[in-house]
Amino acid sequence: ALKKHNAPATFFVVGNFIESEPQLIQRMVSEGHIIGNHTYSHPDMSKISDLNSFQKEMEEVETLYREITGQEMTKYYRPPQGKYSTENLRMAQQLGYQTFF
Repeated sequence: ALKKHNAPATFFVVGNFIESEPQLIQRMVSEGHIIGNHTYSHPDMSKISDLNSFQKEMEEVETLYREITGQEMTKYYRPPQGKYSTENLRMAQQLGYQTFF
């Protein structure tokens, strides 16, 4: 339906989806869609309070995306389950991400 109506979308994906569906990720990109970061393992991010753990969840997705597409991932982030803390929002911003709910 998106292709039929020439309507680009943003898809927030987790690491295992990128690993299991690389052709679909490539198709999304080739059709003009944006792939956003939904973390590698889909944890409750409100329980992550240190930058290293937060960054690891984000960078693992970025690395997979780069390996599959040859491009840098757009810095869009959606917290899994919609759970976050103000510290998470600050860390996402510090890493250059714009957060979406």
